[in-house]
Amino acid sequence: MSQLDVLIYAHDGRGLGHVSRSIGVALALRRLRPELRILLVTGCKATQELIGTTPIDWVKLPSYEAIEQNGLSISTVGSSNFSAKETTTIRSNILKEYLRTLRPKLVLVDHMPDGKYSELVESLNCPESSNTIWVLGIRAVVGNVAEIWSPQVDKLFLSSYKHALWYGALALQGVQYFDELNKKLHERATPCGYVSRAVELEKWNGIPEIEDNDIIGVAAFSWVSENTLNILEMLVEVLSSGKTICGKWTVFVGEGSMGVRRTNIISTLSKIPSCNVLPFSVKYLGYLKKARVALMYGGYNTITDILWAKVNTLLVTRHAYDDEQELHALNLLQLADPDIRLLKEREVTVHTLGLILEQLLTLHPFHPQRKRLVELDGSEVAAKFLSDVVDNETSNDYT
Repeated sequence: MSQLDVLIYAHDGRGLGHVSRSIGVALALRRLRPELRILLVTGCKATQELIGTTPIDWVKLPSYEAIEQNGLSISTVGSSNFSAKETTTIRSNILKEYLRTLRPKLVLVDHMPDGKYSELVESLNCPESSNTIWVLGIRAVVGNVAEIWSPQVDKLFLSSYKHALWYGALALQGVQYFDELNKKLHERATPCGYVSRAVELEKWNGIPEIEDNDIIGVAAFSWVSENTLNILEMLVEVLSSGKTICGKWTVFVGEGSMGVRRTNIISTLSKIPSCNVLPFSVKYLGYLKKARVALMYGGYNTITDILWAKVNTLLVTRHAYDDEQELHALNLLQLADPDIRLLKEREVTVHTLGLILEQLLTLHPFHPQRKRLVELDGSEVAAKFLSDVVDNETSNDYT
């Protein structure tokens, strides 16, 4: 049996950043090295919609479920009706079995060296992975995530990981930030630039063309909390006001908070003339490209999408204990292409929401050929790095 060349692991979080980055790198690897055996493993339910029709194979792990309380993600019983602890055990066993069976030459792990709730520890320590090269992919702004820098995880990284890929930009985060991060990663980090799934999907012709040229706005919420529902209720008022901002809007709503309140808000939005409510899918990027203004949460995946689409955007930063979105958003204030305005989710009111969207709508549209101030070629840079590692640092351990 042939070895797997690259196993890509993305744990499922509240948004789509982890899996979106992983898909971006996988698409670039498949494009540059079509002969490689590549497999993506994740618990994210939206993975197939993010991949679309592109030739990336993936395996679904049982999902974690979470609710948000005071900026913290609190685990609850998952879709399989297993507790969070039981889900971790199941996923840990599945991942370890993949390592034993497939014996990947290289494993790329997004964000957490030990995986979600340390579910990768047994895989990292199993004898069958002794010849596997482990690589950590880390987002532009890590945030105040204590678990990543704990002594236990630091020891695990030092003993198990050979490389780290930083998906940030020196022009935005700065050389000093990267140097400090690289020091924490024991001088094993390589800067790649921003990883954009949209850029790679476009190269695969994987983004559906939207014929409508009269789209005013797109609102996208990949993960819905109670605070998100508050903003959706405010959006209902703004789009019902009769102001200039009213017109053709498409609202994409993802996983998260369910229940009667969510159902009622979506029903009300759907009844607004020219307002279309859709679940997240690959179509989202096509609509975003045609929009004149966008309302989004400020995660990594969102930022790369709006930089790719060059759409004037109101970014809402989620209140979370790691402060990643707020810290990352501060970097974006250096940009002017597209025009980005920032609000913390608890500062959003009907008045400010309508006012800022109106302001963004009146700004001139950006020329599609204008050079981006931040390049989005991180997927390709990362893929070339991983390709070199597979060719030069790994061995065939099957006999």
